[in-house]
Amino acid sequence: MAAKEAEGVALSAERDVMGLALMREYYSHQPALYSTPNDLHELLQCLSTPLPCTVRLNLSAAAAASDIGHLDEKIWRPRYCMSQWLLDEGEKRREERTHCAWECPGSMFGERERAMGNALVGSGLLRYQEIVSMLSPVMLRPILIAACTLPSPSANLTSSAVRLLDMCAAPGSKTLLLHELHQQHKKASPSVRPLTIIANDSQSKRCGNALHRLRSSGCFSAMVTCADAAEYPSMTDDCGREVAYDLVVADVPCSGDGTWRKSPSLRRSWDPAHAAHLHALQLRILRRGLQLLGDQVRNPG
Repeated sequence: MAAKEAEGVALSAERDVMGLALMREYYSHQPALYSTPNDLHELLQCLSTPLPCTVRLNLSAAAAASDIGHLDEKIWRPRYCMSQWLLDEGEKRREERTHCAWECPGSMFGERERAMGNALVGSGLLRYQEIVSMLSPVMLRPILIAACTLPSPSANLTSSAVRLLDMCAAPGSKTLLLHELHQQHKKASPSVRPLTIIANDSQSKRCGNALHRLRSSGCFSAMVTCADAAEYPSMTDDCGREVAYDLVVADVPCSGDGTWRKSPSLRRSWDPAHAAHLHALQLRILRRGLQLLGDQVRNPG
C-alpha cells in the first residue's frame, strides 16, 4: 500500500512538472503579454506560491477600518486598492483607511487566523473576497454611479430602476460588491435611481450558491437566473416590450491559470487547447451582452 501511495505521489509530481513546462512553453510564445522574459519567470514563480487570504469591509455595514481591531497587522497587511479607487483625493486625505482590504499570506493563514477571519466575516463586518475579484466592480463604480445618477438612457424601460445584468455571476462576489457600491452611493445621494440586478450562471448548483450568498447578505434587489450566457434569453416587461439593460457585466469562462495558487492540482491537466477552445465561447458571450444593451447605451450619440 505504501509503495502504491508513493507511486501516486511521484506521478502527481511528474504531472505537475509537465503542466508547468507546457505553460512556460505556451506563454513564452506570447510576448505581447509581458514586457521582458523576466516577467514570465515572475508570473510562474507567483503561481507556485499559495494564494493569500483576503478580506474586505462590508460596505453595507455601518463599519470602518477602525472597527477591525482584531487583525494582527504583522500578519494581515492592509491593501489600499479599495480606498485608492473608491475615494477621491480629498476623501483619501480625510479618511485614508475607510474602505480597505486586508491580505494574509497563504503560508501564514493558520488555524488562529482562519478562526479570527471567520468570526469577523460571521459578524458581518468583513467579507472574504480575492483582490482580483474586487478589481472589476471597483473599476466599474464610476460607470455604475453615472448610470444611477443620469436619467434612464433606455427608452423602453418602464421604471426608473437601473437594470444590471451579470451574465456569469456565480459565486456572486462581484455582484454583491456592485450592490454594496450602489448602496454606499445611495447613502450619500438618496436621489439616485434604484438598482435591479439580474445575476446569471449556466450551472444550477452555482446559481443556488450565488442566491444564498446574495440573500444572506441582504441583497434582495437581485434576481438569479440559470441560462447559457451566450444565448441569454430576452425578457419582456408587462407591456410585452423587450427589456434592455443599462449595464452588462461578463466575467467570461477562462482557462483559470491564476487559480493554480489555490488549486495546485490543476497543473496536472493544464492544456493550451482548452484555453483556445474557450475563445469562441467568450466571443459569443460578448456579442450577446452587447445585444442586450439598450440602443441608446450602445449608441449614445
